[in-house]
Amino acid sequence: MYCKNCGEQIPENSKFCLNCGATINAYEPKPIVEPEAATEQAAEPEEQREKKGCGRILVLFGVCIILFAIVIQGVDESSVASSGAPALPAVASATEATQAETSLSPRQQQIRAAFEAGAQWDIEDTIKRLLKNPDSAEFTHNKGGWSADNAILTGDGTVKYTNASGSSVVETFTVSVITTDEHYFPLFVKLGDSVSADDRKGVNSLGLTTKAGESIFGTEQSHSIFKDDAVNLVVVTDEFRQNMTLAEFNRIKTGMRYEEVTEIIGSFGTELARSEVAGYQSVIIAWDGNGDIGANANVTFSNGQVMAKAQMGLQ
Repeated sequence: MYCKNCGEQIPENSKFCLNCGATINAYEPKPIVEPEAATEQAAEPEEQREKKGCGRILVLFGVCIILFAIVIQGVDESSVASSGAPALPAVASATEATQAETSLSPRQQQIRAAFEAGAQWDIEDTIKRLLKNPDSAEFTHNKGGWSADNAILTGDGTVKYTNASGSSVVETFTVSVITTDEHYFPLFVKLGDSVSADDRKGVNSLGLTTKAGESIFGTEQSHSIFKDDAVNLVVVTDEFRQNMTLAEFNRIKTGMRYEEVTEIIGSFGTELARSEVAGYQSVIIAWDGNGDIGANANVTFSNGQVMAKAQMGLQ
């Protein structure tokens, strides 16, 4: 061992240094490792190990969630497949239906709307009135064949029903109706090979009675077949046809009846004046015209027949 004071080597267990006389109690051996430092050094790796452990747990947890989602998705897809419920095909069908609707011309869309608003029901009701068992009727409409001539709507298709002998029968039908928002009147009815009604010559396309229709509908010539409380006629037309053109104006001849003039133009016009002198009743009916701004025309009827006409700016 060595003296802490002078550094000389001295015998083991000496009480003092033989060289400088310093006591041995002043000597303290140098520690190799500080206990606190060793603890701190040991703690750091342990903390890192804990952090690494937590990281591994989070990673494993995330992997489990992903696997669980994949399993659930697989179960859902298999459930849809086993149940037969349509997924993408249903969306495609809806898209195809939308495309089919948008492919219709504006007039075809008007006709389709008019039928769906009431004419389809009117046609079916007309056929049911001919059947022994009307509640058994099942209709298939030829929607592509629906047509309209102003207020006359014509539809055809097939109807399956139970006849009087109890047999199931399928027959074709064609029906033409004039419809208002409250009533309807069938002008032409054909079921199978039998035509049960054909009154198309009794009215014009706006539902005004002709001479031939006076006895059929019980109304005067040039009057509507419907009462005043049902004048909201379902008319399929466009703005161009509602107005009078120069070509239409030139077709109007002296002596024509109101139902003939309205058939040419495709609209009723607006009454401007009415008078009655010495048994002669005069009525002036005006129409907007196709042409320059302010284009118009008017027709004077005397006792129901054209007496005079005038126009400005028609094309």
